[in-house]
Amino acid sequence: MSSDIEALVLIDTRIDAADRAGLRGRWEFGRAMLAARDGAGRLPNGFLAELVVRTGKSRAELGHRARFAARYPTEQELAHAVSEFGSWREVVAALAIAPDAGADPGPIPAGRFATIVADPPWTFTNTATRAAAQRHYPTMTLEEIAGLDVAQHAADKAHAYLWVPSALLPDGLQVLAAWGFEYRAVITWVKPQLGLGNYFRSTTELALFGVRGGMRTRDRSLPTHFTAPRGRHSAKPAEFQELVMRASPGPYLELFARCSGLADCTCSRCRLGWAVWGNEALSA
Repeated sequence: MSSDIEALVLIDTRIDAADRAGLRGRWEFGRAMLAARDGAGRLPNGFLAELVVRTGKSRAELGHRARFAARYPTEQELAHAVSEFGSWREVVAALAIAPDAGADPGPIPAGRFATIVADPPWTFTNTATRAAAQRHYPTMTLEEIAGLDVAQHAADKAHAYLWVPSALLPDGLQVLAAWGFEYRAVITWVKPQLGLGNYFRSTTELALFGVRGGMRTRDRSLPTHFTAPRGRHSAKPAEFQELVMRASPGPYLELFARCSGLADCTCSRCRLGWAVWGNEALSA
């Protein structure tokens, strides 16, 4: 019996070693993908499609590898990841939750922007809602969000679109003012599907519209709502970006953006060429 156990222990050791080697291989693969991006952070046309064909791996799998390399960019961080995760499945699960809460997104892109869009990771006072948010991304306090140096990146005449949960509207107004904008309107995203809620089933999300320097909208025929289906957690639809571009001039900056840098990424940078910032936005 003892010899059987020893044999199984040896096999298990080899499995663990193979898993660690596999993690490193996927990390190296992801680093090579990131290195192949152009100056705008995009892969060449057809690059990802050919990888899918040549490797037999799905786009999702290749995306996980790129995000793994972006999340742990150095050899030291990779070594930490290998010791922390027992398998690639655990890595993928961690990538799906959120980046490391301590990840530094770096400085906000240089320049002054005529339009700034932001979807901050608000901290909810309701315990259940707060826990649900923190399963998807690291949250920030009101003071942390309001303290960002957004004002110095806004043009003298500028617009801001600030997504805020309905339960935190007073906080949103405070942040808008701290960033140097005067509140003017609410843009409402109407969703066909029923959501959750503490008092009513939610079917909407709200973006506060603020103005700096008295700048008017380019198209004054636009309504204060749009309809689009919900997507993955916290993701905002393309219909919103299109409304913003009809109403407000560039250059555009999106704060707290999510950008994978892959050819099929639909973020505002990859799709529209906006500047982006956030710890889920791969740097160019």
